Amino acid sequence: MLIVAAIVVLIALAAAALFLSGRFSPEARREGTLRRLNTSGVVVRRACGLGEAHVDGARWTEMRGDAQQEAASALASWCAEQGGASTMTILDANSDARLGHWDGRALVR
Repeated sequence: MLIVAAIVVLIALAAAALFLSGRFSPEARREGTLRRLNTSGVVVRRACGLGEAHVDGARWTEMRGDAQQEAASALASWCAEQGGASTMTILDANSDARLGHWDGRALVR
């Protein structure tokens, strides 16, 4: 019984340490999203001055709607930090077709 209590306390302490480390902060979540987009090859090029992100259209359309929302938000937020606009047009890198537009609140398809 004492061993079970000790394990429960250790798990609670580990969870608190992860939470307090900032791993779940909005900035950490955005950085993780950007890292996944880059390593998976979804994002081909960012043009923050133009407010555009050129993506692999096939990979973009394979993403769920909420993943597309999160990706567009992360890209626009990153560009805004770089001095660009907080809105972002998502374009297919191969065809230049417009896949969506982040208007600052939501992805409009």
